[in-house]
Amino acid sequence: MLFGAINSGSGQPPPEQVLMNVRTTLSWDGCSQHPVESEGFWAQVLLNTALPYQPSDHHFHDQEAGLLVLVDGCIYNQQALAVDLGLGSDELHTPHLVAGAFKQWGPAFVEKLNGDFAICIHLAGSKESYLFRDHVGIRPLAFAVLEPHVYFATDGMGLCKALFPHEPISRDYLLNQFLWDGYNQDLMPRPGVQKLKPGHYLKIIGGKWETVRYWHPRNIYEDKSLNREKVLADIKTLVHDAVKIRCDDRFRASAHMSGALDSSVVAVLARKAYTRQHPFYGLSWTPLRAPMQDNLAYDERVLVRTMCERHYMIPFFADFGAEDCLGFSGEWRSTCHYLAERKVVEFVREKKINLIFSGWGGDEFVSMGNRGIDADLIKKCQLRSFFHKYPW
Repeated sequence: MLFGAINSGSGQPPPEQVLMNVRTTLSWDGCSQHPVESEGFWAQVLLNTALPYQPSDHHFHDQEAGLLVLVDGCIYNQQALAVDLGLGSDELHTPHLVAGAFKQWGPAFVEKLNGDFAICIHLAGSKESYLFRDHVGIRPLAFAVLEPHVYFATDGMGLCKALFPHEPISRDYLLNQFLWDGYNQDLMPRPGVQKLKPGHYLKIIGGKWETVRYWHPRNIYEDKSLNREKVLADIKTLVHDAVKIRCDDRFRASAHMSGALDSSVVAVLARKAYTRQHPFYGLSWTPLRAPMQDNLAYDERVLVRTMCERHYMIPFFADFGAEDCLGFSGEWRSTCHYLAERKVVEFVREKKINLIFSGWGGDEFVSMGNRGIDADLIKKCQLRSFFHKYPW
């Protein structure tokens, strides 16, 4: 996890009390702390001791060039980038690679990345700073402007609590929690904290800031010559590659498992990549003790057990009761509605599993897809389909 403060104007440090409150609130249990400082820049890198990472995997400081790079996440096309930049194998640590890419291409380097990342770059000499978030928003990244400082963190909830400890929670944020249609992913408990949107970066120069969009999926060329066979073949290749590049023998893995196609396919592919690991768990959100409903045509537990048996996985079912619901709801950092996933996290911690593969993706780009579908139907004048979707 990353958090810090930037003052690219006067270079004055944040108030000590504010900085102390940020450090105290955002320091997670079980993490080692690594402070990073430069002119006009103060930050911390928190490394989870249960993960096989070193500080060099997240932090690089080119003293001669005055370039500081912090990275939270993974970049999967590192080898190709290293070839383009002429870097050797000893320079393949992610932040070192990002530094080289930024020197070569400037902020546009982010367009060349394939990964799940939050990146911070600071140039002390030119008083420039940049915060980058990956294309589809897998890695969280939030910021708050309290002039003359810009605070940032990959723990947005923690940043709200640290910077605005005595202000009430936003009314709009609370009401938003009860919505499904129209749910706004961008809202935070404090209006002063903003999520950096997926596919965007924040540019801070001379004390002034602006967000820049670098990814434009609407501009992707539509190949109308594709047929069904070609599309299915391409999807199969892409899914296999997406799982393969995320496999790392340093981790102990498991996968979400359900009766649906997406998570089952990813779970099976992940299991094939970890054939030497035993046991390998298929993690289901379905409660084991829930009674079978009369109006259901199938029981997902049967599908999960069948898939796990065929592919040498052990099924885990997320049983939880009233006490779990109260306990999970009382954790201020958890805004997740999926209480079953909280039970899964408890289980994998107990089993010392530190990597979970999941077939449902994009926390802010894919999952809440109604807005995107509706906009496309209207834009393409497919009004018949739109009113079929909304028959009112």
